[in-house]
Amino acid sequence: MIRREITYFLTALMFFTRIPCPKWLEYSDKNMQKSRKYFPLIGWIVGGIAVLVYFGASYMFSPAISIILSMIASVLTTGAFHEDGFTDVCDSFGGGWGKEKILTIMKDSRIGAYGGIGIILLLGLKFAVLYELDKNNKWLMIFTLLNAHITSRFIASTMVQT
Repeated sequence: MIRREITYFLTALMFFTRIPCPKWLEYSDKNMQKSRKYFPLIGWIVGGIAVLVYFGASYMFSPAISIILSMIASVLTTGAFHEDGFTDVCDSFGGGWGKEKILTIMKDSRIGAYGGIGIILLLGLKFAVLYELDKNNKWLMIFTLLNAHITSRFIASTMVQT
């Protein structure tokens, strides 16, 4: 029972992050379905890493640099999983005419103009929001940064379930 739960947790960790997992862990659709309950915990881990990097950097750098380093840490931890998906959506809906063309663009590993512009704007918006929160209340920014990662994965697991 415990080994099964560890397998489910590690499957979620393997799917959402680049954190090394044991070699014995093999991906399966069944394990992925069962791992949904651990999605918020993975958000806690990724958000925790981002918060720790921000907090540590804030002792040496300005808030702006600390936020950027935190963003870099979360992108590296996830392997740009969400950012890649966002650029695919931007490219597909910006350049795709019809369902087949949209799906073809989404499967293409290259990034187009819509995806490039979209990700620059998205990361710029994320930075601006975190920076404004930091200016007004550092602890609110930390709380938001951590809970955004947790909530986004909770909502994803809830949507899949329902």
